Amino acid sequence: MHSPHVMTMNFGAAHVACARFLRAASGTLTLEKYALEPLPGAAEMDDQEWLGAISAVLGDFQARGDFQGPGILILPGHLSMNRVVRMPRVEPAQMRRIVEFEARQLFSPESGELVWSNSAATPADDGLETVLSAVRRPVLEELCSRMDATGFTPAAAVPAWAAVCSAGEYNHPEAAGGMMLNVGARTSHFIVSRGPRLLTRIIALGGNMVTGRIAAELEVDFATAERIKRKAGGATSFPPPPPRECMAVQLATEEFARRLGGEIARSIAGLIDGNLAGRPSLLLLSGGGSRLEGLPSLLEKFAGFAIQRHEALRRIELGTAAAAPGTEPDVPPPVELVGAAMLASEMKPGELDLLPADWRRRRALRRGRPLLAAAAVMAVMAPWLPMVVFDGRADAAHRWLGEIATPLKEMQQLEARYLDETGRLTEINRRISALERIHRARTSWLEFLSDLQERLTTVEHIWLEKLEVVAPDSRPAASLPRPASDGMGVMVSSRNAARVTPDATVRLCLAGSLFDPEHPSSTVGPGAYDRAKAFLSGLRESPFVATVENSRFDAGRPGLLQFEVTVVVAPQRAF
Repeated sequence: MHSPHVMTMNFGAAHVACARFLRAASGTLTLEKYALEPLPGAAEMDDQEWLGAISAVLGDFQARGDFQGPGILILPGHLSMNRVVRMPRVEPAQMRRIVEFEARQLFSPESGELVWSNSAATPADDGLETVLSAVRRPVLEELCSRMDATGFTPAAAVPAWAAVCSAGEYNHPEAAGGMMLNVGARTSHFIVSRGPRLLTRIIALGGNMVTGRIAAELEVDFATAERIKRKAGGATSFPPPPPRECMAVQLATEEFARRLGGEIARSIAGLIDGNLAGRPSLLLLSGGGSRLEGLPSLLEKFAGFAIQRHEALRRIELGTAAAAPGTEPDVPPPVELVGAAMLASEMKPGELDLLPADWRRRRALRRGRPLLAAAAVMAVMAPWLPMVVFDGRADAAHRWLGEIATPLKEMQQLEARYLDETGRLTEINRRISALERIHRARTSWLEFLSDLQERLTTVEHIWLEKLEVVAPDSRPAASLPRPASDGMGVMVSSRNAARVTPDATVRLCLAGSLFDPEHPSSTVGPGAYDRAKAFLSGLRESPFVATVENSRFDAGRPGLLQFEVTVVVAPQRAF
């Protein structure tokens, strides 16, 4: 960044935060201004409503004159996806080809639905590692357009995990080689930093889970439950809330900490393999969803790690016009904003920048506008200055004007043809847009997999081992044995098979296993079957599923209940 001033903008699932920093030559950051605006009702918003709420907040910022100009976008976890890629030590050109191949396998960038980028490659035990990040292009481009319309220029777009990691390394260098957890409204970012290696995961658990549990327990709406959570879950509250509300908040917080701690423990077991020596012992906790009273101690209990709150302003100086953010109970510290400001000086061009190529070109053009304006002034003045100084060249200039008269007329004729062709092109673009809308309606894989992940997370101790598309004129070969009876050994269910409609022709075969922690070394008990039925019930309630057929379960392996089920995709959500 050429300017010492850096503006960062965090577009969270439930709030918009913006900060302006002054970066000294020594690398010290000074916070000059900070603002945070919540997004009321964000838990029930779809993407368009969320973008509309963000646009309204940015309009308020512009009207107040708080912020303007170029800023770095921080993208929330519910919009992005990440994957760690390992590769051998190769030349930079070959490494780029490997990264592009992995991106094609993971994200299918040819469809144009995703924008992807990768972090700088870091050395691993036996090669190199990089983190691939991707975000949905339509949502990101719409967000950039709304920023531009309200006077903010998108300078870069970084995933939230990168900003959290950068802030942790800057504010807590003594915690290097530990873990970081940033709890948001919808998702949580879990990051393991081990020397030059970096592992990251987005966990589909956030503060909205606590609010939803409180709403169900107290039988109130979501907004009321959110107010109760902030009042009863804060460190101090006067007057104290009713005991029933306190109990509901406590139970919801404990349930949230138990599930989040379990996901962290499973992530450590899955992410840290034999290539990484040692087990991290410290976790830095940040994010608006982590400010519930008692959450750190509960996470220590369920995850088994020492918890330390991330001090976002530990190494940040405060300007005279900036109040210290994070001191109020409802205002989360700007951890992501600090991290993005640090990344602004460390990022190489295009490195982990998810800003679409069109917006990068616009950014470059706007940076060069002063030079272009100066060049335009010089180009306009250049023909006239010699005429003032050397009057004898006026005749030559008139002859030149006569020579360009004919080409100018031809250009005017071309302009008329251009306007006519533009009208035809507009109609063609309208038809293309209609076809693109049809195409987007059929690209529902990401939404289906996200829905399936949530239902697997709800059931717990269950995983998929196979997911394949069944041809319309065939059925998947049964990978589980068909039982001779319906005893406890094997359970076969064909319920809802009669609901299959002629037009529901897309079928998916799902196969996996369910672990019974109560009977780990013997035949699974009734509880495992109840959870299996709950999983099937959740599938039937999914908006992506028309019906479930040919459900089979095998309890032949100790502690495991294997299942195989054919899912008929809803016609209106067919892939």
